Amino acid sequence: MLRRIVFLLAGLGFAAASLAQQAPYQEGRHYFRIPVAQPTSAPGKVEVIEVMSYGCPACGRFQPHIDAWKSQLPANVQFGYLPAEFNAGWPLLARAFYVAEVLGLGDRSHQLIFDSNFVHNKPLRNEDEVVALLATLGPSADDVRKTMKSFAVETRLTQARKRVIAYQIDSTPTLVVNGKWRVSSDGMSSHEEMIAVLKYLVQKESAP
Repeated sequence: MLRRIVFLLAGLGFAAASLAQQAPYQEGRHYFRIPVAQPTSAPGKVEVIEVMSYGCPACGRFQPHIDAWKSQLPANVQFGYLPAEFNAGWPLLARAFYVAEVLGLGDRSHQLIFDSNFVHNKPLRNEDEVVALLATLGPSADDVRKTMKSFAVETRLTQARKRVIAYQIDSTPTLVVNGKWRVSSDGMSSHEEMIAVLKYLVQKESAP
């Protein structure tokens, strides 16, 4: 009986090792654990956050890929953006992101700002240019300007800076899955691979 138990345990260990070897993506290579898991804003769902900037060319190139994934978003997944402020000009763009959010402009403003920067070669360099662009979506220029200096926007910016630090983000675009895992474009062979790793982690976090 003892020998049978030993053989059984050895078999289970071999099976576990085989499954680990068969995993298509590995922690520490394709994705990284956030040392202190962060709370999410979507209880009962898998939260996916893209840390990005409208001033980041790589984020602009990644946008069609994340859009395609979002178009088939699983019912148990909640997605959102988190603007980073790493480079000169990015704080203004992060502010523009939250102005649009507070004004309820949603995805319309998101693509509009990317296109202004990288399609039309009209990067937003000052407050007046942000006001003029967002006002094309409906709100008055005065409302946009007031919102840029609002408490709601300042609060969101402060929270975003803390979250970027807590997630240990050092490049964009980076995906954060359920406050636990970080997927960076660094070291990825393609945007498609980055999305594939994202899908893998979403499935991993969705497992009972």
